[in-house]
Amino acid sequence: MVRLAIVFFLLFGALAARADSMSFPIDLEAMDLEFGDLTVTRIYDGRDPKKGPFWAVEIAKNGVLISRIAGAGFDDYAISAGGSILVGLSNGGYPDTAYMVIDASGRLLLFKRHLLEMSQYCEFTVSAVRKWYDGESPDIQFTDIGSEDAESITEFSVAGCGEERIYVRLR
Repeated sequence: MVRLAIVFFLLFGALAARADSMSFPIDLEAMDLEFGDLTVTRIYDGRDPKKGPFWAVEIAKNGVLISRIAGAGFDDYAISAGGSILVGLSNGGYPDTAYMVIDASGRLLLFKRHLLEMSQYCEFTVSAVRKWYDGESPDIQFTDIGSEDAESITEFSVAGCGEERIYVRLR
């Protein structure tokens, strides 16, 4: 009976461990987003299985690299109507970026890793899932208190997992 219990726990433990395991593609992916004078590039490099995958966001102005944020990435993004702010969002645990905000000069204004309160997640797994907004239809919106000539973004909001909107202040 003890042997049966040990076999059961070993088998169950192995299955439970695989339930949230990840495999990463062994390739290089890069996606450029044009943002005024800036090119924001999302990079994933999984070509070296010994080191594991690498993520980064690079910001170039007029073709010259001005910033590289290692260990960052995003799945969904929006650029404000006046082009002064880019917001990137992610529900993924790899990399663990929840959101990032970049201004038109290439400065990183906000960067939040997935360390939100557990109550803010509508779905959460040990490694891969960190769902805090509606990834199917994020509906990213900006609050602009500026004039018609000059945009002044104070916050962005995103559709939550239910009917609510989630607001993030920039200042």
